[in-house]
Amino acid sequence: MIKSMTGYGRAEGQLASGKIVVELSTTNRKYLEVSLNLPKELASFEQSLKDTVGKHVKRGRVQAYVDLQIMPDDVEFVIDTELAHKYVEALRALSDELDLEDDITLKDVLSYKDILSFERTPLNEEEIKRGVCETLTSALHELTQMREREGKVLLEDISKRLSLIQVKVKEVEALAPLALQRYETRVRKKLSELLADREDNEDRVIREVALMAERLDITEEIVRLGSHVSQFYQAFESNNESIGRLLDFLTQEMVREITTVASKSNDLDISRLTVEVRNELDKIREQIQNIE
Repeated sequence: MIKSMTGYGRAEGQLASGKIVVELSTTNRKYLEVSLNLPKELASFEQSLKDTVGKHVKRGRVQAYVDLQIMPDDVEFVIDTELAHKYVEALRALSDELDLEDDITLKDVLSYKDILSFERTPLNEEEIKRGVCETLTSALHELTQMREREGKVLLEDISKRLSLIQVKVKEVEALAPLALQRYETRVRKKLSELLADREDNEDRVIREVALMAERLDITEEIVRLGSHVSQFYQAFESNNESIGRLLDFLTQEMVREITTVASKSNDLDISRLTVEVRNELDKIREQIQNIE
């Protein structure tokens, strides 16, 4: 299934000690690029999380934000009573030395940062890792659903343009013999005007037209264009994980073929049609840049 490279996914997961929030966003990139914004408690999980992302996303830039929210109950405050006594004694000694009023308050004592501190209850790493992976996977599923919906829109637009290209290529194919006939008419008229008395005019016309027919022959290009369109539709039905690159290659080949047709043609109608086909291919190429 075709997927867009742009999308968004979000999921929340519950832990015994709190919850996890994962947010994902993806944008266009030629190759896979994963950027993780993790709290320090999850730093050791970074590669594992990148591997999980890589199982769901094959191309594009993935930005992942993981928030670990630990409940306050998991925080234990520690008071260094001995240090507090020594600090108060020092303050009182200083007060006596400077002949100041002894008005020491609890706020004064707590202003010394080492007296009151807190410690987090040690985290259960296995629980955290399992919870983060499950939440990330849920966010990836939501992301994938959005990218598939966007991919469906891209598929419809590309298919519509391919159908239009097929119609125009058939018109080019039908015009090719007529273009040669018009060329033959011009050659006959020109030779008749220049060499009215020559008996070998007909032979020269035949040789000139035969030479031009070989130069104007676009059969090979028309066949290849048809083949590339068929390969487009086959790719739509395949499970190719690199379908975006394949479609980009096919588009380049189609541009090359229609450019060759344009260079061979000396007919205004064919030239107009090749320009229209090229315009549709340019639009398809723009759309393909957003396909995984």
